[in-house]
Amino acid sequence: MSAKTRALRSAPSKPLRIEVVGSHATGKSVLVRHIAAAYNLPILDEIARIEIAKMGGGFDKLRTDLDAVTRFQKNVFAAQLRVGQGISRYVSDRAFDNVAYAAENAAHGTAAAMWRSAACRRYVRGIGDAVRRCEGAVFFVRPGVVPVRDGVRAEGDLDVGGVHRIDGAVKLLLELGDVPYVPIQTTNFQERAAIVAGVLRGLL
Repeated sequence: MSAKTRALRSAPSKPLRIEVVGSHATGKSVLVRHIAAAYNLPILDEIARIEIAKMGGGFDKLRTDLDAVTRFQKNVFAAQLRVGQGISRYVSDRAFDNVAYAAENAAHGTAAAMWRSAACRRYVRGIGDAVRRCEGAVFFVRPGVVPVRDGVRAEGDLDVGGVHRIDGAVKLLLELGDVPYVPIQTTNFQERAAIVAGVLRGLL
Protein backbone atom coordinates (compact mmCIF):
# COMPACT_ATOMS: atom_id res chain seq x y z
CA MET A 1 0.00 0.00 0.00
CA SER A 2 1.43 3.37 -1.00
CA ALA A 3 1.91 6.23 1.44
CA LYS A 4 -0.73 8.24 -0.46
CA THR A 5 -3.27 5.42 -0.15
CA ARG A 6 -2.55 5.03 3.58
CA ALA A 7 -2.98 8.77 4.08
CA LEU A 8 -6.29 8.78 2.21
CA ARG A 9 -7.62 5.86 4.23
CA SER A 10 -6.60 7.36 7.56
CA ALA A 11 -7.97 10.81 6.75
CA PRO A 12 -11.48 11.73 7.94
CA SER A 13 -14.01 10.89 5.25
CA LYS A 14 -15.53 13.93 3.61
CA PRO A 15 -19.27 13.92 2.82
CA LEU A 16 -20.16 12.10 -0.38
CA ARG A 17 -23.83 11.83 -1.28
CA ILE A 18 -24.49 10.07 -4.57
CA GLU A 19 -27.95 9.81 -6.11
CA VAL A 20 -28.62 7.50 -9.08
CA VAL A 21 -31.86 8.51 -10.77
CA GLY A 22 -33.82 7.73 -13.90
CA SER A 23 -36.56 5.53 -15.26
CA HIS A 24 -37.08 1.92 -14.25
CA ALA A 25 -35.46 -0.87 -16.26
CA THR A 26 -32.33 1.14 -17.10
CA GLY A 27 -29.78 -0.66 -14.91
CA LYS A 28 -29.62 1.86 -12.06
CA SER A 29 -29.47 -0.76 -9.30
CA VAL A 30 -26.53 -2.53 -10.95
CA LEU A 31 -24.68 0.77 -11.17
CA VAL A 32 -25.51 1.55 -7.53
CA ARG A 33 -24.03 -1.76 -6.39
CA HIS A 34 -20.88 -1.07 -8.40
CA ILE A 35 -20.48 2.39 -6.88
CA ALA A 36 -21.03 1.03 -3.37
CA ALA A 37 -18.36 -1.63 -3.81
CA ALA A 38 -15.86 0.57 -5.63
CA TYR A 39 -16.08 3.50 -3.21
CA ASN A 40 -16.97 1.71 0.04
CA LEU A 41 -20.32 3.43 0.42
CA PRO A 42 -23.50 2.16 2.08
CA ILE A 43 -26.48 1.70 -0.24
CA LEU A 44 -29.80 3.42 0.31
CA ASP A 45 -32.00 0.84 -1.37
CA GLU A 46 -34.82 1.72 -3.73
CA ILE A 47 -37.76 2.47 -1.45
CA ALA A 48 -40.35 1.28 -3.96
CA ARG A 49 -38.94 -2.25 -3.85
CA ILE A 50 -39.02 -2.24 -0.05
CA GLU A 51 -42.61 -1.01 0.05
CA ILE A 52 -43.81 -3.48 -2.57
CA ALA A 53 -42.17 -6.32 -0.63
CA LYS A 54 -44.14 -5.26 2.47
CA MET A 55 -47.32 -5.56 0.41
CA GLY A 56 -46.39 -9.10 -0.58
CA GLY A 57 -46.82 -8.64 -4.31
CA GLY A 58 -45.64 -6.98 -7.47
CA PHE A 59 -46.50 -3.70 -9.14
CA ASP A 60 -49.13 -5.36 -11.36
CA LYS A 61 -51.46 -5.71 -8.36
CA LEU A 62 -51.54 -1.93 -7.91
CA ARG A 63 -52.53 -0.99 -11.42
CA THR A 64 -56.26 -1.60 -10.99
CA ASP A 65 -56.63 0.08 -7.57
CA LEU A 66 -56.14 3.84 -7.74
CA ASP A 67 -56.46 4.30 -3.98
CA ALA A 68 -53.85 1.61 -3.33
CA VAL A 69 -51.35 2.98 -5.83
CA THR A 70 -51.83 6.49 -4.45
CA ARG A 71 -51.14 5.29 -0.89
CA PHE A 72 -48.15 3.35 -2.18
CA GLN A 73 -46.65 6.38 -3.94
CA LYS A 74 -47.20 8.57 -0.86
CA ASN A 75 -45.52 5.98 1.38
CA VAL A 76 -42.56 5.66 -0.99
CA PHE A 77 -42.18 9.43 -1.18
CA ALA A 78 -42.32 9.93 2.60
CA ALA A 79 -39.78 7.16 3.17
CA GLN A 80 -37.45 8.55 0.49
CA LEU A 81 -37.40 11.93 2.21
CA ARG A 82 -36.34 10.28 5.48
CA VAL A 83 -33.92 7.60 4.35
CA GLY A 84 -30.74 9.65 3.99
CA GLN A 85 -31.20 11.96 6.97
CA GLY A 86 -28.10 12.15 9.14
CA ILE A 87 -25.98 10.12 6.71
CA SER A 88 -23.08 11.97 5.12
CA ARG A 89 -21.79 9.23 2.80
CA TYR A 90 -24.00 6.97 0.69
CA VAL A 91 -25.13 5.96 -2.76
CA SER A 92 -28.90 6.08 -3.20
CA ASP A 93 -30.96 4.03 -5.64
CA ARG A 94 -33.29 6.90 -6.67
CA ALA A 95 -34.05 10.30 -5.15
CA PHE A 96 -37.15 12.42 -5.79
CA ASP A 97 -37.88 10.67 -9.13
CA ASN A 98 -40.73 8.90 -7.33
CA VAL A 99 -42.75 12.05 -8.12
CA ALA A 100 -42.65 11.07 -11.81
CA TYR A 101 -44.33 7.75 -10.97
CA ALA A 102 -46.97 9.49 -8.89
CA ALA A 103 -47.76 11.71 -11.88
CA GLU A 104 -48.06 8.63 -14.09
CA ASN A 105 -50.06 6.34 -11.79
CA ALA A 106 -51.50 7.98 -8.65
CA ALA A 107 -54.67 10.02 -8.20
CA HIS A 108 -54.77 13.42 -9.90
CA GLY A 109 -53.01 16.08 -7.83
CA THR A 110 -50.84 13.63 -5.86
CA ALA A 111 -47.60 14.48 -7.68
CA ALA A 112 -48.28 18.22 -7.47
CA ALA A 113 -48.83 18.01 -3.71
CA MET A 114 -45.60 16.01 -3.31
CA TRP A 115 -43.55 18.44 -5.38
CA ARG A 116 -44.92 21.56 -3.66
CA SER A 117 -44.45 20.24 -0.12
CA ALA A 118 -41.92 21.99 2.11
CA ALA A 119 -40.23 18.66 2.86
CA CYS A 120 -39.70 18.00 -0.85
CA ARG A 121 -38.35 21.50 -1.45
CA ARG A 122 -35.78 21.00 1.34
CA TYR A 123 -34.85 17.55 0.04
CA VAL A 124 -34.37 18.69 -3.55
CA ARG A 125 -32.46 21.81 -2.48
CA GLY A 126 -30.21 19.69 -0.25
CA ILE A 127 -29.29 17.38 -3.12
CA GLY A 128 -28.51 20.28 -5.42
CA ASP A 129 -26.49 22.10 -2.76
CA ALA A 130 -24.41 18.98 -2.03
CA VAL A 131 -23.47 18.79 -5.72
CA ARG A 132 -22.59 22.47 -5.85
CA ARG A 133 -20.39 22.07 -2.74
CA CYS A 134 -18.60 19.17 -4.46
CA GLU A 135 -19.91 16.84 -1.75
CA GLY A 136 -22.17 14.83 -4.00
CA ALA A 137 -23.16 13.82 -7.51
CA VAL A 138 -26.37 12.94 -9.31
CA PHE A 139 -26.11 10.37 -12.08
CA PHE A 140 -29.09 10.36 -14.45
CA VAL A 141 -29.19 6.96 -16.16
CA ARG A 142 -30.94 7.21 -19.54
CA PRO A 143 -32.88 4.38 -21.21
CA GLY A 144 -31.26 1.75 -23.38
CA VAL A 145 -32.75 -0.12 -26.32
CA VAL A 146 -34.36 -2.97 -24.36
CA PRO A 147 -35.84 -2.46 -20.86
CA VAL A 148 -34.35 -4.74 -18.22
CA ARG A 149 -36.77 -7.27 -16.66
CA ASP A 150 -36.20 -7.54 -12.93
CA GLY A 151 -39.08 -9.75 -11.78
CA VAL A 152 -40.62 -6.91 -9.77
CA ARG A 153 -41.83 -4.29 -12.24
CA ALA A 154 -45.22 -4.65 -13.88
CA GLU A 155 -45.00 -6.01 -17.42
CA GLY A 156 -46.77 -2.86 -18.60
CA ASP A 157 -43.91 -0.81 -17.19
CA LEU A 158 -41.48 -2.53 -19.53
CA ASP A 159 -43.08 -0.87 -22.53
CA VAL A 160 -40.42 1.29 -24.18
CA GLY A 161 -42.83 4.21 -24.41
CA GLY A 162 -43.52 4.03 -20.66
CA VAL A 163 -39.82 3.95 -19.85
CA HIS A 164 -39.24 7.04 -21.97
CA ARG A 165 -42.20 8.89 -20.43
CA ILE A 166 -40.72 8.43 -16.96
CA ASP A 167 -37.27 9.35 -18.27
CA GLY A 168 -38.61 12.64 -19.62
CA ALA A 169 -40.48 13.35 -16.40
CA VAL A 170 -37.35 12.72 -14.30
CA LYS A 171 -35.37 15.11 -16.50
CA LEU A 172 -38.06 17.75 -16.03
CA LEU A 173 -37.92 17.32 -12.24
CA LEU A 174 -34.14 17.68 -12.25
CA GLU A 175 -34.42 20.86 -14.28
CA LEU A 176 -37.28 22.30 -12.21
CA GLY A 177 -35.35 21.50 -9.03
CA ASP A 178 -32.19 23.16 -10.39
CA VAL A 179 -30.22 20.00 -9.57
CA PRO A 180 -26.93 19.60 -11.47
CA TYR A 181 -26.66 16.09 -12.89
CA VAL A 182 -24.43 13.89 -15.01
CA PRO A 183 -26.33 12.08 -17.79
CA ILE A 184 -25.28 8.49 -18.47
CA GLN A 185 -26.53 7.70 -21.95
CA THR A 186 -24.40 4.69 -22.82
CA THR A 187 -25.69 1.19 -22.07
CA ASN A 188 -22.17 -0.27 -21.96
CA PHE A 189 -21.37 -0.93 -18.30
CA GLN A 190 -17.63 -0.36 -18.69
CA GLU A 191 -18.38 3.09 -20.06
CA ARG A 192 -20.90 3.79 -17.30
CA ALA A 193 -18.30 2.89 -14.69
CA ALA A 194 -15.75 5.12 -16.43
CA ILE A 195 -18.13 8.10 -16.35
CA VAL A 196 -18.74 7.59 -12.63
CA ALA A 197 -15.01 7.25 -11.96
CA GLY A 198 -14.25 10.43 -13.86
CA VAL A 199 -16.78 12.43 -11.88
CA LEU A 200 -15.95 11.00 -8.45
CA ARG A 201 -12.21 11.38 -8.99
CA GLY A 202 -12.72 15.09 -8.57
CA LEU A 203 -14.69 14.68 -5.34
CA LEU A 204 -12.51 12.26 -3.39
